Amino acid sequence: MSETLESGALTARVSYRQVALTLDPFNTLFDAFRQFGPEGIAIAERLDADGGTLQFASLGATYDPVELAAMKAQGIDSSPAEARRWYEQARKLGAGGMDARIGRLGAR
Repeated sequence: MSETLESGALTARVSYRQVALTLDPFNTLFDAFRQFGPEGIAIAERLDADGGTLQFASLGATYDPVELAAMKAQGIDSSPAEARRWYEQARKLGAGGMDARIGRLGAR
């Protein structure tokens, strides 16, 4: 599912995807990890998502000044407070990497 929203000069794209994972080519690698005991088993179980599903959502607009600068975006106002709010919400939902993004915003 994908949706594009427009309001004045701002265009945002919101999308949601769900995919089934098949990692057959990596099964021998995961089996090798499992031979190293509990630690290897833990690594293999964490990485082996075969047969599972992956769900993700993205929002194609950002308030993060660092992200906007990296995209060389022009004419878009950043809002570190708003970026922090969205990152904290994503962290609550289990998204990885949010602590780094929040930390990168600092006291802005």
